Amino acid sequence: MRAGKPTVDDILGLKQECDKVYGETQGLWEDDQAFYELQFKDKLNIPQEYKSEGIILPTARDMVDTYIDHIDTTNARVFVNKKGIYKKSEEESEMERKLYLGILHRVSVESDISPIRVAAKHYGIYGMGCFKTVFDADLWFDKPERKDGESEESYAL
Repeated sequence: MRAGKPTVDDILGLKQECDKVYGETQGLWEDDQAFYELQFKDKLNIPQEYKSEGIILPTARDMVDTYIDHIDTTNARVFVNKKGIYKKSEEESEMERKLYLGILHRVSVESDISPIRVAAKHYGIYGMGCFKTVFDADLWFDKPERKDGESEESYAL
């Protein structure tokens, strides 16, 4: 890939490369999703005359949901390794830990549904759970909030 702004062809080329590498895995994930959503009646090889009487029991789905319920998503703990033996590295690792806890708290508070619970569900279904946080500049104030009783001149400073 060349330096600079990527073109549409560059991005489509990357997608084709990803499909080569992850195509089989994505197919397996689609199978996992079909089993979780109980959409596998055609794979049961039921004789045609009994196909209308076939029943799919949600046993596997219930097991995944029970597994998810046993994951504690409300009391997340963060562990950060020290990067050295000095007092400063201990302070840095503690600041990192607090940053990660703050990010987890923000993600939980700002979201309609808990991304941590969704990641736990994906872990139960696909064997992998992940989420990412994205910076949203629209959530930041353009300028500080004006205090009650603050004059226009003092606020402008």
